[in-house]
Amino acid sequence: MIEQVLKAFAALGFKVNTLTHGVYIFYFEGRQYILFNNDNDESCLRIVTVVYTADNDTEKEYVGSLKLHQITNSFNEKIKYVKAYTEEDKVFLAYEHKIIGDINFEDVITAMILHLHTAIQCIEENLEDFDSETKTD
Repeated sequence: MIEQVLKAFAALGFKVNTLTHGVYIFYFEGRQYILFNNDNDESCLRIVTVVYTADNDTEKEYVGSLKLHQITNSFNEKIKYVKAYTEEDKVFLAYEHKIIGDINFEDVITAMILHLHTAIQCIEENLEDFDSETKTD
């Protein structure tokens, strides 16, 4: 399946680079996205991007804070398909799509990227408020 996915990315004009086995990087509107190929479940297409990275020790403390988890939980309740989660000093957005039957990979990839792009805009608005709070504390 990954060969079909990579061909679809190329047809859409994306340059996809291999990071490691099963992990690929591409860019959309200046933002880095990561495409994961799960060898154990090739029917699951997953695209992830970092939406927030803590810049200093104070912000890193806040990444584990209840406030940031409340932002990501609220986001997860409101937005369909795209999920936010925190890990170490980063907030990630992920979109997973289960491949069932014959599909048009170009259409699926386009929809996934557009959903992620819209979700990024939504969560960045909330994170800007969060970010300004962490810098003034």
